[in-house]
Amino acid sequence: MANTITIDGLNPSPLPSRLHRLPVMKDGVSHRLDVDALLKLALSTDVTIANAAMLLLPTTTLQAVLDAIDDHLIDLWSNASDDAAAIVAINTALANRLRFDVAQTIDAAGQLRARQNIGAVGGRFVAPVIFTASGTYTLRSSVAAIDVLCIGGGGGGGGAVATSAGLSSGGSGGGGGSSARKFFRRADLSSGPYSMIVGAGGAGGAGVSGEKGAVGGETRFSTLVRAGGGDGGTSGADSNNSVRSGGAGGVATLGDILVRGAPGGPGFCQGSLGLGGNGGASIIGDGGAGITASGGGQSGGQGLSGGGGAGASNSGGSAPVRTGGNGGAGLIIIWEYE
Repeated sequence: MANTITIDGLNPSPLPSRLHRLPVMKDGVSHRLDVDALLKLALSTDVTIANAAMLLLPTTTLQAVLDAIDDHLIDLWSNASDDAAAIVAINTALANRLRFDVAQTIDAAGQLRARQNIGAVGGRFVAPVIFTASGTYTLRSSVAAIDVLCIGGGGGGGGAVATSAGLSSGGSGGGGGSSARKFFRRADLSSGPYSMIVGAGGAGGAGVSGEKGAVGGETRFSTLVRAGGGDGGTSGADSNNSVRSGGAGGVATLGDILVRGAPGGPGFCQGSLGLGGNGGASIIGDGGAGITASGGGQSGGQGLSGGGGAGASNSGGSAPVRTGGNGGAGLIIIWEYE
């Protein structure tokens, strides 16, 4: 029995397929052979198939296994053939199967479903959607995830009062708008539309001693992300020695990452020299530049993209009222990923 192959066991009940592999032994060495290979060996006159007890295993036993497999497949197809819907489902599944031997084109909806099925988020950046004014946002069907940034409006700068001979005035800068950022997967959101509220920049102070510029408006992505605006700066006095503190930076209240706006710079006067404070910056926008007015006066500069307005100043003798700079309007940036 030099060419005997020993099989540990073989159950002639339906196996998953003809490729089902069984443990065998040849000349004391273990192997694994599939059912088809065993059948071919059994039909050969040069090889004897035996069980573990070294008893001859009839070829008919192997053939019975294969017949059972074929009968099972025939029954499966026969049952499906009685159901037209089952046939359609099978054909659709075959047509839509993912193949690796040919190039394929998968539409955006199919790509999104595939990513959702494996728990992945979008990885291809498409384009930013930027709101510089209030409006609405609708999630496109191909978008798998969005990254939202809200920036509040900047506070208005303080004004400068009218000055007398030998005196001066300097208003302080408004605070920068805060920022709030949050990441959303498709499953976290509906298609919308979502309300987008962009906070206005605060108006600069009118130049009444101690009066403040207006607070910047809050910027919101629906009720999900919120970034507060900066506080207004304070108007300067008609004096030869005074300091006005800058407006506080805005405070963000809702999001994954919350960043406070920068405070406005102080405004001051010393003798006949007045200085308006710089506006506080947002994370992307500068505040207005403070002006040192020597021998005259200057209204405050405007902030950019959530930056605070600068304070106004008067210097060098009699000068009229000056207004503080307006704060920069906030904005919303939405980065879309497919």
